[in-house]
Amino acid sequence: MEGLHTQLPEQELGTATVTRCRNLWWSLYTMDRHVSSSLGLPMTTKDSDISTLINTPSMGFHDITFSLQVRLSQMLSFILSTIYKTEKTQLGRFLEITRNILHAMAKHAEEIEKMMQISFQSSMDNVPQEMRHLILLYHQCVIVATRPLLLSVLKERLEKLGRAEEDWQKFLALPKSLISIGIKSAEKTLQILSDENGHLETFLPFDLEFTYAAALHLTMANTLYPPGTNDDTYSKSAHSILDEMIMCGNKVAEVRKDELRCIEGLFQEFAKRVQQEGLQVLTLSGRGLAEAGPDENPSQECRGQTPATEPPTFTESSAQSPSINQSLTASVNPLDNVIGISSYEFLSIVDQIGGSEMPYVLNAGLDWMDGGAIAYPFC
Repeated sequence: MEGLHTQLPEQELGTATVTRCRNLWWSLYTMDRHVSSSLGLPMTTKDSDISTLINTPSMGFHDITFSLQVRLSQMLSFILSTIYKTEKTQLGRFLEITRNILHAMAKHAEEIEKMMQISFQSSMDNVPQEMRHLILLYHQCVIVATRPLLLSVLKERLEKLGRAEEDWQKFLALPKSLISIGIKSAEKTLQILSDENGHLETFLPFDLEFTYAAALHLTMANTLYPPGTNDDTYSKSAHSILDEMIMCGNKVAEVRKDELRCIEGLFQEFAKRVQQEGLQVLTLSGRGLAEAGPDENPSQECRGQTPATEPPTFTESSAQSPSINQSLTASVNPLDNVIGISSYEFLSIVDQIGGSEMPYVLNAGLDWMDGGAIAYPFC
């Protein structure tokens, strides 16, 4: 109503007023995109209707992190509007979009790496809250982008319960590197939120929904692709984080904990059914990000084609696509342990993803605008 999403005239309102309006708008924007991804609600304003600019970052750390936070929120918006559909999607089409998303994420990863190298040591101990939130949002984008693969496998397996046969060979067509990187982001999210040196937000929705999204993702992943050992560390970490919020008076955290406990129970029953009916056990080969299956041969990539859907690019950022040499340097950087996923890992997966002519239909039932299928796959 106030037109904050439009490009306001600086000549009439003044630079200070326009700058404040921009900051206010993009703060509201990041909250809206976060709520949309967490609850499966439609976004209030389409990106195509937004004409206001992002303030050009000055040399100040706050301005730089805020600019990157806005661009990651725009990436989250792009993921929600292009990947999550009410109709089934061919795997090739999904991979085409996801490949471009990961390539853009590599650029953001390189920006974060540069900021960490300049300002901080290889530890989360001295990372300010702004940077910590930035890294969590970065991993949220990865989780949301890769979740449709898990939802698709889950729906396929649910449909096969009670039947004598299952065409489990089709699961081999799914790119395991994408599934693995989503798992890694979820694990890193809970690790950051569990850090005793970090400040856990109690009444803002961000840390709560980061926790829930990561726990839900790992619950699905560990049920569909059982690890070698019965490790429930992630579940204990998630419940511990929620308990801390509850102790501080967060009533929503109580609801989220009840929902998580309910979903974990449903997945346990699902795992028992799968075992009782003798369905094929699905595995991720060591859950390694560098292992490419037959479908993930870099030589199969259609390098000469212009993708039909590309993630947004923003001219205020001077970051370029990291070169292989730069990425190799980043891959051995100790800061990778802080960030979780380096630009090199993203580019490796981009190269591993095969061509787009794959017959597998992504059967995730992503009707997320009609009640939150993102957050509640069983409800």
